[in-house]
Amino acid sequence: MQGNRAIAYRIHLDPDSGRWYVTASWQPGPKPQTPLPAALSEGCIGVDMNADHLAAWRLFGI
Repeated sequence: MQGNRAIAYRIHLDPDSGRWYVTASWQPGPKPQTPLPAALSEGCIGVDMNADHLAAWRLFGI
C-alpha cells in the first residue's frame, strides 16, 4: 500500500462465542480517470437496477 491513506482497526470480543474479531478498513487510493469521449468511443452499456426491474441501454460516443 502507498502512504498517506487512513487505516482503521477495530478489535472486539463476542461474549456469546468467546471469540475475538479484528476488522480493518482503509481509504482506497485515487483511481485513474478516463475522459468521457474516450470512454464512449467504442460505446458502453448503462444499467439501471431496481427492485422490480432491470433496464439496460447502449450508449455511443458523443
